[in-house]
Amino acid sequence: ICVFMFGSIMYSGVFATISQAMQNMDRALQRYRKRMDDINEFFLFQRVPPQLQRKIRNNVEFAFSVTKGINVDSIAAQLPAHLQLEIHLQLNKKMVQQVQRFAGCSRDFYNSLVTKLKPCICVAGDYVFYAGDTGTKMYFVKRGTAVVLDPGGATIHTFKEGAYFGEMALLTDKPRTADIKATSDCMLLSLGKADLEAVLNIYPAARLR
Repeated sequence: ICVFMFGSIMYSGVFATISQAMQNMDRALQRYRKRMDDINEFFLFQRVPPQLQRKIRNNVEFAFSVTKGINVDSIAAQLPAHLQLEIHLQLNKKMVQQVQRFAGCSRDFYNSLVTKLKPCICVAGDYVFYAGDTGTKMYFVKRGTAVVLDPGGATIHTFKEGAYFGEMALLTDKPRTADIKATSDCMLLSLGKADLEAVLNIYPAARLR
């Protein structure tokens, strides 16, 4: 009787888990289909050329594989401020803390900065920016790889998951010094110069550092 009861409970648990997983997949598939229907309608209405259609589809498909069509910011916006902060800290705090130029700044500085990060998708072959561009953002690699290219197109350095680049754009007015190219589908987080300035205005000690 004990074995029978134990088996029944285990079966119920496994069945419930599988059922929940299938429901989650179905909801994600529905979001994906709706997104692609909207994009296909846009292509038809705007007469987008096939080559550009392919690039847009690749971008959307990778973005969906990462996020499952869930917008973290829109969900967080419906929560109290302290819970919004906890979500951002849980997802991205380690990214910001590793930047050497921010070392020694206060915890509140990091807490404010982490809420300013914006997601950015680059599919394999896309350029994040080019040498000579005016820099307004720095980037963190959350997923994927990107490389630094010299003027001849040779790889100088590879940025892997957890790395960051472009931080000098936040501190100087000098143009970009090299091309950065995504070598795989990448999920990046960007931090804009205006957002950093807004945080530094609140924490002058961090500005001095």
